[in-house]
Amino acid sequence: MALFGKKEKNNDSTNNIPAPKKGADYTDTLTGARTQKSFLEDGNRLLSEHTGLAFSVIQINIRNFKYVNDVYGEAEGDEILRRLVKLIADGLTDNEMYGRLKDDNFVVLLVRTNFAEVLRWFTELNKSLKAGIGTSVMFDLYAGIFFPHKNKRTDLQEMMQNANMAIRAAGKEKKQYVIFNESMKIDVSKETMIVKNMSTALESDEFTFYLQPQHNIRKDDVICSAEALVRWIRADGSVVFPSDFIPVFERNGFIVELDRYLLRKVCAFLQLHENDAWAKDFSISVNVSRLGLYRADFIEYYLQQKKDYNVADGRIALEFAENAVFDDFDLFKDMILRLKAEGYKCSLDDFGAGSSSLNVLKELPVDYLKMDRRFFAAADDVKQSNAVIGSVVALAHGLSMQVIAQGIEDKPQIEHLRTIGCDIVQGYVFSKPLVLNEFVEYASNFVSQNMSTSRKTVSKTEVPIEDKFKSLLRTINSLCVEIDLDSEKYSVLSTNDGEFYVPSRSGDWESFAEGYATNAPTPEFQELFTKECNYDGIYNFYFGTGEEKQFDFQARVFMGSQGGFSGKKEWYRVTLRKIITEQNKKVVLFLIKNINDGYENENLANKLQAKLDIIIRGIKGIIYDISIKSDSISLVQNNSGFPAVIGNGKFTEKIKLYIEQSISPDDRQKFVKVLSKAFLQQFLFGETTSDYSFDYTEVRRDGTERKKTAQFIKKEDKVAPGLTLIIKNDA
Repeated sequence: MALFGKKEKNNDSTNNIPAPKKGADYTDTLTGARTQKSFLEDGNRLLSEHTGLAFSVIQINIRNFKYVNDVYGEAEGDEILRRLVKLIADGLTDNEMYGRLKDDNFVVLLVRTNFAEVLRWFTELNKSLKAGIGTSVMFDLYAGIFFPHKNKRTDLQEMMQNANMAIRAAGKEKKQYVIFNESMKIDVSKETMIVKNMSTALESDEFTFYLQPQHNIRKDDVICSAEALVRWIRADGSVVFPSDFIPVFERNGFIVELDRYLLRKVCAFLQLHENDAWAKDFSISVNVSRLGLYRADFIEYYLQQKKDYNVADGRIALEFAENAVFDDFDLFKDMILRLKAEGYKCSLDDFGAGSSSLNVLKELPVDYLKMDRRFFAAADDVKQSNAVIGSVVALAHGLSMQVIAQGIEDKPQIEHLRTIGCDIVQGYVFSKPLVLNEFVEYASNFVSQNMSTSRKTVSKTEVPIEDKFKSLLRTINSLCVEIDLDSEKYSVLSTNDGEFYVPSRSGDWESFAEGYATNAPTPEFQELFTKECNYDGIYNFYFGTGEEKQFDFQARVFMGSQGGFSGKKEWYRVTLRKIITEQNKKVVLFLIKNINDGYENENLANKLQAKLDIIIRGIKGIIYDISIKSDSISLVQNNSGFPAVIGNGKFTEKIKLYIEQSISPDDRQKFVKVLSKAFLQQFLFGETTSDYSFDYTEVRRDGTERKKTAQFIKKEDKVAPGLTLIIKNDA
């Protein structure tokens, strides 16, 4: 199938840049573009010869290009690359150049630093590339853009690295383009640390093996299996979260080594406990990554480990993600059949999270269908949601598969799943992930006790605080929450008869902290609450000095689940306490208490709010409140008729982002001035005027420009210094 009506010949650039040197080291044989080596050599020469010019770098990729090659063939894919190179070359002016880095990755050096101009160039390039395609194939360009700093000269290598960071963010976030900012270097630094230490961590057993129990709810909730999970706890006690290291390992291929490490740990554990009473007919599921599945020695390695550790048939279930199925279905099916023949069970993981095909599913010889946890999240239409879950269970049973429901957190969900015939449940309703000795104790309890006693045991294992202490907590006039640092989960112990808002009764602590910070605190305290109460804040408190920590904040009054939040604001105090348990688990008690009565700052806060209300009335613009003490900015009111571009959050970060992405380069220094400590000190506390204004040009996403006026008004308050920012459109 042809994508283009006719073949296009690539022309050399028509600007004043000489053609690249001949030879494969300097000229790409497919497109005629410069190679990376040639681009760096010629580009550095260009920058050194034109020190008076400002250059930007844009890196360009083709989204879904692999799909184009697979569906239409590599010949048509090559034609797209040649066409793209011709369009880039035709769109350049003097002292601009381009190169092909690899595959569908291109880089362009532009003598253009105006955001609107660069965006128009890129948008036109994307439109022109797709204009010659005579089919509905879905692909487009996406880009990472680096703009130079006015007073800082950057070499080409660093410019390209910065553009590369931006395009990786664009690819990850599914955006058309991303502009580089300095915060991206933090993510790169974190990734560098992970890559540098991963091999040593594996050799030193820093990856800790956990098991989360799975219960058969069709057989008296007996424990029947578990999922193997991994945590990275470094030698110094710091934790690297799976959400940070797993994506890195998947990109660099180290995920295969981690998969195999975990398999060996599981085999050794099963061998050690093969004669335990709880281990009869018991199995452990282990994840297999997409990369690991297609290693040449995949089958041989997994069969050899099972043999070396003398693991009985049916004791290990290999979990495969949906996306692994569709790469090569016939090959995948053959692998599954061979693994099953050699005694492995097989499971399709996170069913419903990807692009599952029912037509493919009916041909898939797996033992288990593991439903994605999003099936069981809160839904607007519960009846419809339950109908979908019931249909999936019926479908799986019709295909002779058992169904595993994961992420289950409350008993009503279990009872519904029981009624529709779901087989196995995994989630905090039974237990969090457990270290191995805790798991053995937990599993043993289910063998030695009847079901009613077992359920009490589950509760005791899940909440390590003693029952007497829990009863005492319920008498305290506070919201009481237990946080388990090992599992990163929480459980609400008391809401003081519903006085305090809680996003949910149990689950991931990060979700609780984010949900509470978004809904309860007033805007100026959201940043403080998030910083102190997210997982990193709790973790740092636990391993820091002191047994208790407190801070105060203002929040809207919660009127109960039916009444929601009122407009009234009151003061609250957060207390964090370290809890020592018999099992030496890492537990933090989180309490929120209403301290509004007699709070000295209440009247001051009301006066400041009244003053702000007076300013707001009648202003045709966007009004923001800025707290210098907490470095926060929040939207107060938008009377402009246009979307607010600056979001709520950290003042310095949000303003810098606004400067980089939306302000004309000629006007950026006006905003930069406001961020300087010298200016803020003089403006807020000096004997100067009470406001500071300037005009500037805002560049919108579509490339259009709009004249604006920014007015900063200082708050007459030495205790809580701050600003009101008003952005108005010029007539």
